[in-house]
Amino acid sequence: MNKSKWITAVLASFLTLASLTACGSNQNASQNTSSGTSDNKSKEVVVYSSAGYTADVAKVFESKTGIKVKIVDDSAGNLLAKAQAERNNPQWDMMWIEGTGAMESLNKQGMLLTGWTPKNAENYTDLGKSLIPKDKSYIPTGTSAAGIIAYNTKLVTPEQAPKEWTDLLDPKFKNSISMNDPNISGPAYPFIAGIFKELGTDKAHTFFTDLKNNGCKFFPSSGTATQAIVAGTVKVAVLQDTGALDLIQKGNPIAIVYPKSGVSMATGAIGIRKNATNMDAAKQFTDFILSKEAQDIMVKTKGGASNFQPLIKDIQAKPGRQQDVKWNVEDPVWSSNHENEFKTWFHENIVQN
Repeated sequence: MNKSKWITAVLASFLTLASLTACGSNQNASQNTSSGTSDNKSKEVVVYSSAGYTADVAKVFESKTGIKVKIVDDSAGNLLAKAQAERNNPQWDMMWIEGTGAMESLNKQGMLLTGWTPKNAENYTDLGKSLIPKDKSYIPTGTSAAGIIAYNTKLVTPEQAPKEWTDLLDPKFKNSISMNDPNISGPAYPFIAGIFKELGTDKAHTFFTDLKNNGCKFFPSSGTATQAIVAGTVKVAVLQDTGALDLIQKGNPIAIVYPKSGVSMATGAIGIRKNATNMDAAKQFTDFILSKEAQDIMVKTKGGASNFQPLIKDIQAKPGRQQDVKWNVEDPVWSSNHENEFKTWFHENIVQN
């Protein structure tokens, strides 16, 4: 399949996902997490996950409870498309991805358990509490900046570096900027949705059109984007901060700017499928993930995913992560409601045109 057809297929999956609006009924459940027993040895939980630390957390959970964690590891977009394709015969118990707007889309279709509070939710920071949806349809596990400004320090000095999003339109950066395609890359959608939310539709259209006219390159994945800025193919890139921090930690000549106007969130969250086959096991694993023990494992995992901003008390982010960040707190319902519109416009007017 050529790139154009592949992008169109992915976009179609998102359109289908958000267009279905069946409503799910609320379900109340116990807040208690069971400890390991002989009964648990025959249990398993199927987790669709794009989170890079899932396997490390699952290993400890399995040893403590005897519950087997079966992980289907893929990008958020592919996992959402898979869940949609399996709608009449769902295979997952838990979905663990970045993007609460995507979670809200699943919720609107009645796919998610609502009204349940894990016992370890008492560990949330104030920021964590602010990200819990009113119907408790998903559980935040950590957050990050969906987009920051990263630059190659061999090609751009701190004085020359963009300080705000509008600085990316400066002619001195012509043909040397990149960002990811929001129709393919999970964190790229919360970034563009944040721009639309802050600027309004007309001004956002103008901003992205001007960015394109300034020679911005649009890549399908974070891997391609990070390779380009490290190699110097581009001088400046809009990247998720977890990936940019990973580049710095590996010794690459990269620096980060968090615009003072604010950054959009890419929040990791867990949704438990309504009527999940392994409901009790799913609740136990979710509750464990909010524990300080599990969160400490997540922060210490190797790779960019571990650079998230913790939402659990007494858990410190990895060294080097900036804390005086202005978070433009996401509105997942608004983001979900506009996902078709924004992604379609971006594909047709920015990427494809």
